[in-house]
Amino acid sequence: MSHERPAIVQRPYGQRLWVKTSIYLLPLFFSGLCLSATARADCQFQPNLRASETYSNNIRLDRQHPEHDWVSELAAGFSVNRSKERSSAALEYQLQGLHFSRMSAMDEVFQQLHGVTHLQRSETGPYLDGLASLSQQTVDANLPAVSDNIFATGNRADQTDLQLAPGILSKLGSTAMSDFRFSHKQTEYSKGRIDSFTNAINLNLSDAHPKRLDWQWSARKERVRYSNDAATEFRSTLLNIQMSATKRSRILLTGGYDDTRSAVPGQLSRSGSRWSAGIDWAPSHRTHLMLTAGERYFGNTYEMEFTHDYHKDHWGLSYVEDVVTTANDSAILNQVSTGVNGVSTFVTDVYISKLFTASYLHQGHRGDLDVQVYQQRREFGSTLGVEAVRSAVVGGFFQVKPRTGLHWSASLLYRRPALISATDRTRDLSVWLAHDLEKGGSLSLKYRNLHRSGSGFVSGYEASAVSIVYERQFGATSLSGQDSSAVAR
Repeated sequence: MSHERPAIVQRPYGQRLWVKTSIYLLPLFFSGLCLSATARADCQFQPNLRASETYSNNIRLDRQHPEHDWVSELAAGFSVNRSKERSSAALEYQLQGLHFSRMSAMDEVFQQLHGVTHLQRSETGPYLDGLASLSQQTVDANLPAVSDNIFATGNRADQTDLQLAPGILSKLGSTAMSDFRFSHKQTEYSKGRIDSFTNAINLNLSDAHPKRLDWQWSARKERVRYSNDAATEFRSTLLNIQMSATKRSRILLTGGYDDTRSAVPGQLSRSGSRWSAGIDWAPSHRTHLMLTAGERYFGNTYEMEFTHDYHKDHWGLSYVEDVVTTANDSAILNQVSTGVNGVSTFVTDVYISKLFTASYLHQGHRGDLDVQVYQQRREFGSTLGVEAVRSAVVGGFFQVKPRTGLHWSASLLYRRPALISATDRTRDLSVWLAHDLEKGGSLSLKYRNLHRSGSGFVSGYEASAVSIVYERQFGATSLSGQDSSAVAR
């Protein structure tokens, strides 16, 4: 199979304009939910403000030609939330302006938006779910990643998501509930990445009054069309059964059938039955354990989840081994980093994912400690081979004085791209001292160090940055004018 990026088929500008316009009209939609006096009292509005000045000795994250610069940042945003018995809406918006002292041609304005809504008038009948977001994502995993917009790497693209999902809830006698749902989602990128358009139909039947036995049956048909004329289809049926074994344990059973069809040359279509069996056990209110094992497509599946709380400590451990498709994996976004000429390869193939996570959280009287370990291995059924990612993140907080705290965070990332023997090791260390001001807001002094050692097509770099940051999150206020929080932070 060829590993070159397929030619992009440009769609009419009107279609792209419709998506962009829908994103920017979302605030008006949320405002429409808050027109009546009663609704305005339920809508909570909370603005925020951020200003910073940053100096970095390598603002482009370029090992060969490092350049230093001062960056001025001014950001403002707001959040709107409304929640009723059956309907809810939430919108967050952020506008960020950057000015580079020496490289003014890099001046930029960024926007970030995320909104979700659920509209439902009664327990049964029609409903509508909606999602819209605008964000920045890394274009090429082998180049310096988008950790924030301060570093002017240029390795970023706008990602726009718009999803509408109407559905209808019905009662089937006194024993079952049905949920029939249609979903349409569009994901678009700038800078030539491959866009996707997804249509899906879901039918769910579930027990209306679960007691010792709880069951749910679902059927799904999904078609994903891409802007390079490729397409995939995914069909599945699945039956979930949960049976109470004792007061503190349940037996878990699943069974179904999957069918994945790919129209991409060199990538296989696969189908087969799936099943799993396991147990969910809570020996005490502090401890929980879930274990399952089964089979899907051509591989075995395993899942383990363990949590334990002890006074101020929380432990977590999980392992998931499953056979999935990249078309349904938002972490891959349909393009797997292969390191070949610095270009990601377009894939819709089935692969085995082995994901391990471990976490520890300590919440003390004057400080917190948070540790997270992550490891994922993707074994592709095509000639892509294996992609491996491992990371560890340690963070903490210590209260120096009643209004002053010391924060720190350290992360290590190891990545091995598919197809080639290149390696990627990235270290990110941040330390900052934050002080809450008496008149509201906080003032912080922050130091950050980035280091990346790579081989092959992976670009390495080292950079340091010092920032002084002012942030303020104002008190939430209902749109009727009543303050809903006692203190503005």
